[in-house]
Amino acid sequence: MISIAFTRLAIADVRRARETIIASHPQGPRVGKVLADDVAARLAHAIEGLRDFPRVGHAGAVPGVLEIVVPGPTRRTTLTVGYQLRGNRIIVLGITWGGRTFSELGRPGDEP
Repeated sequence: MISIAFTRLAIADVRRARETIIASHPQGPRVGKVLADDVAARLAHAIEGLRDFPRVGHAGAVPGVLEIVVPGPTRRTTLTVGYQLRGNRIIVLGITWGGRTFSELGRPGDEP
């Protein structure tokens, strides 16, 4: 069975994405929360899918990092998940959105 672990950076990325979606929604935070919940559910579903298909990701800009794109209900809420496969373990390194890059991935001491 493949396990999934998240770095501290990845967890912080999810929190930031949710906060950004909620705070910046043009119809207000209540509608933003609904959208953030939808995006989080899509993200969780896609990451769980890696258990069955861990090599589905494409090679990203950072050597050794695979990426999957998680379409959101809007273009601005499309997320990219950077991960590594280490034996029977998937390490989610970071999650980007809105033009962010994976330049911060792999910082020392950021293991799950």
